[in-house]
Amino acid sequence: MNAYEKYLFPKAIHNDEEIKRHSHIDKVNSSQALCISAFGALRHKDYASFKDDIVNGMVAQVFSGMEANQWTIEIEVEKPELLNEYGYRTQPTSIDVVLCSNKSIVTVEAKFDTDAKAGFRSCSQYKGGNCAGYYGPNSDIKTRTSAWCRLESFDGQRTPRLYWAIGKAFFQPSVFKAQQVSAKCPFRNGHYQLMRNFLFAGAYAARNGLQRFGVIVVCPKVNSTVLDGEIKSFREQVLAPECYDYMQMIHYEDYIALLRAKKNAEACELADYLDQRIATVTNK
Repeated sequence: MNAYEKYLFPKAIHNDEEIKRHSHIDKVNSSQALCISAFGALRHKDYASFKDDIVNGMVAQVFSGMEANQWTIEIEVEKPELLNEYGYRTQPTSIDVVLCSNKSIVTVEAKFDTDAKAGFRSCSQYKGGNCAGYYGPNSDIKTRTSAWCRLESFDGQRTPRLYWAIGKAFFQPSVFKAQQVSAKCPFRNGHYQLMRNFLFAGAYAARNGLQRFGVIVVCPKVNSTVLDGEIKSFREQVLAPECYDYMQMIHYEDYIALLRAKKNAEACELADYLDQRIATVTNK
């Protein structure tokens, strides 16, 4: 057994499959290991008969009328072309799970323990001292470009991101107003990761002619408090009212309940595994 397989459900990854692994996947509280175990396993042939029932059950909890006859499941998905995320040492938006039907796409952001308690990732440009932390003229400290956000400009081989351009279709008009030095960019904090996940789903749907999209955040219920608060503030401060319901939270416990309800040996095996992994870490 490889080190990264230590906390993975045995049927989660196909034998010939190459998946980009996080540095902490071999840790007991790895969110990636738990996520791949939960959703990667559904791609296994033993789950083919009820895979779509499980996905539909999960999606139906938060998105009305998005159920489909068939879903594809991809894990650790990167598509830099969607948001123009190219460049040397660039990390494109990485989606833990992509669920796709012929009409809809749902992206899944998975958290587990320390990452759930810490909240969503903030913008590294401000943290790294390259940005003054507000959206407006002269905020680019490093390259001194005229863009209101330095991510909209070239920086060496890094291409201008399309976050603000694509976001105009989904975000409140106030998000795009020029700020003064004392203000805080709406994506300076954990809204940054939520914004990228949201725009990935929106751009993916537009490119593929899909009718609907949504974002689901999944984590154990006991560790959901911080994430719940940040999702709420993202809706209230960033999303246009008609997009408010495009981002939702579910708990791993809900997912486990769907598996158990199938009363199938393979589904119950996975449910027991996930239940035990979560209990080991959260003591619940």
